[in-house]
Amino acid sequence: MHVSGLFTYPIKACAGIGHSEARLTPRGLADDRWMMVVDPDGRFQTQRECPTLGQVKPRVNGDALALEAPGIEDLNVPLKHTGLRREVVVWKSICEAIDQGDEVAEWFSHYLGRDVRLVRAADNFHR
Repeated sequence: MHVSGLFTYPIKACAGIGHSEARLTPRGLADDRWMMVVDPDGRFQTQRECPTLGQVKPRVNGDALALEAPGIEDLNVPLKHTGLRREVVVWKSICEAIDQGDEVAEWFSHYLGRDVRLVRAADNFHR
């Protein structure tokens, strides 16, 4: 077997990050697909609904999230591991997630031109 590329996607549907090595956790690659953008009904937003999601470049630095995208000021926010919990829908699965707050929700809503929130899978959630 030959690995030709190693990528993680901190936020589902956003740009990936290339790695020469990655940390493996019991849930898979560290910081991979544990956050997602949801609509007001809690439904996961894909690049089909929001093609510009693919231009958002997220970076996880410890307990902080950095976001950059064309035409909007970069944003740095702390990652929340506790707080407002809500049920969200990913494809046909209902998941428990933690809302990441108003500041990052406003950033994504402004960039995408629609009302959305950023959520992170709860630490104790197993899909």
